Amino acid sequence: MIKIVINGKEKSMNNAINEITVAEFEQLCVILNGDDEDVFDRYLKVFGVLGLTDEDIDIITPEEFIALTKTFTDEDWEAKEFKKTIVINEVEYTAYTGDEFKLSVRDLAKIEKYIKQDKTKYMGELLAIVYKDLNLDRSVHYEDAHIKAKAELFRKHTTADLILPYVNLILKDIVTKLKVNG
Repeated sequence: MIKIVINGKEKSMNNAINEITVAEFEQLCVILNGDDEDVFDRYLKVFGVLGLTDEDIDIITPEEFIALTKTFTDEDWEAKEFKKTIVINEVEYTAYTGDEFKLSVRDLAKIEKYIKQDKTKYMGELLAIVYKDLNLDRSVHYEDAHIKAKAELFRKHTTADLILPYVNLILKDIVTKLKVNG
């Protein structure tokens, strides 16, 4: 959590990986990985995602803004724990049933499809594919409408620390497989 003072008033903004939703994390990744914007514009967008309002932007001084940019960091955005299960709205979703996470080829193919469809917004879909409600029929897990609905649920109700271990592993897996086949 970043504590800042704008025009004499204290304000808090999320900054830690376990405070940022998956939806916010997707937006931040696009902004931070883009190269088409000026530094000030980029940080305005980052802080907008994290909670800086248009009113705040209108009254923040350049000195306050520069101080804010120095407090923001994405360097400690790291999470290594693969969470086996999560509960959202009283429904338990399971990522794996054995001792460790293993991605099936069917899961990998679906994830690859969603990454290709939208390189800026796929993390909710990734979670929706990885985490399954084991009370449902297996075929439902791979229906696009089911994945899309779960993706939006996960974007709103989970934080980025949940997705990072999977993103790192899966993207590495996809890149490795594509290089071998490419």
